[in-house]
Amino acid sequence: MDILRRTAMAMALLALLVLPATTLLEAAGGETVPPVPPKPPAPGKAEAPEVPVPPAPRIPKGSPTMAGTPRYNLKAGETHKGDLYFMTESVKIAGEQQGDLSVFGREVEIMDGGTVTGDINVWVQSADLAGTMGDTVRVCCADLKVSGRIDGDLIAVCGSVVVEKSAEITGDVDLKGADLEMHGKVDGDLSATGGQVALSGSVGGSATLKGDIVEVDPDAHVAGDLNYTARDRLDTDTTKIVIGDVTYSPEEDKPAVSRGGFVKWFFLMATALLTGLGVLALFRRSAPAIVSAVRGDALRSAGIGFITIIVVPVAALLSCILIITIPAALLVGLAWLLLVYLSQVPVAVFLGDYALTRLGRQDHSPFVALLVGVPLLYLVFAIPFIGKLAIFATLFVGFGAIIISLWAARQARRQPVIGGPEPPMAPPPPVAAAAI
Repeated sequence: MDILRRTAMAMALLALLVLPATTLLEAAGGETVPPVPPKPPAPGKAEAPEVPVPPAPRIPKGSPTMAGTPRYNLKAGETHKGDLYFMTESVKIAGEQQGDLSVFGREVEIMDGGTVTGDINVWVQSADLAGTMGDTVRVCCADLKVSGRIDGDLIAVCGSVVVEKSAEITGDVDLKGADLEMHGKVDGDLSATGGQVALSGSVGGSATLKGDIVEVDPDAHVAGDLNYTARDRLDTDTTKIVIGDVTYSPEEDKPAVSRGGFVKWFFLMATALLTGLGVLALFRRSAPAIVSAVRGDALRSAGIGFITIIVVPVAALLSCILIITIPAALLVGLAWLLLVYLSQVPVAVFLGDYALTRLGRQDHSPFVALLVGVPLLYLVFAIPFIGKLAIFATLFVGFGAIIISLWAARQARRQPVIGGPEPPMAPPPPVAAAAI
């Protein structure tokens, strides 16, 4: 009985972990397996009645919404109540969004006059925030422009960030990127780390600036202390800009490539390569479907992977409240870690396949694509700042592709059960038999 009880609890836990991913799949993209066309009935037999398909449930007003539409536009004068979650091409808010806004897509634009009362969490290619945001804004993108008002904190990890002069942020600002420009007003503290950092706005607290090049405009104002790390000292007279203390830390010269860093990189790359070859050998039939998910819909895979990577460990930790579920939670945690590590394999195969195709080699095995893709992928990982973003993108896309493939395989196994047994083949007609 104890074994049965443990098994039942483990199955319940696994169902709890799989449910969020399957719900996301159904909401974001619908069916992943194309429906099987109906077969004509055998001669002399009546057709089976069609099973009516129930309509999709309507989402009540005010509840969280997961949308998979290519574009979403909340027009001026319109109001939406409840949280919004998108995996989509474009999101534009010109009206009032009463709740949180989470977007995984290509672009987000909060128009001038648009309002978002809750948190904003976006992972996009470009973001333009010109409206009013009532809480914390978290952005990960290539290009970010802020010209509106944020009644909270701004946390951004982007290639370039421009906070224009018209922008006003009541909380703290934490920026990381290659090119950072701060021209607006910040009531709290400012932290900016990047390749080139420029400050010409107003900071109500202290400012910490780190970069290869740090520039402070004579019209800037810092009410607290200024701590900056750069290659050279500032040419500007900081006594008229900074009310508090000014601390300069020279940038340490580091070799571009060290011996220890290369050994570590080569070890990680070789380990990933050997692991990938073993995985391809064991799951050679499933590998093409997973790589196809990366190739066909990388954005959807990344969105599902992003949410699932967060949901699984949280659910496993919550399940540890009951002592009897701890062994099952540990097993789920180990499986989660294994899948996170293996998520780089389909992305590496896709990258190698793309590179070989561009070189004119059309016919090649996935093993050859992996041999080419893993070194290319780890070369990208070695690039400062961009490599860290590439690591997260690889984990999310690969993990999501694995989840999508598992879901598709599950749907394929269920399809014969839903459709029922195939009708037996009808015997040949007498005329055909006589002709033979």
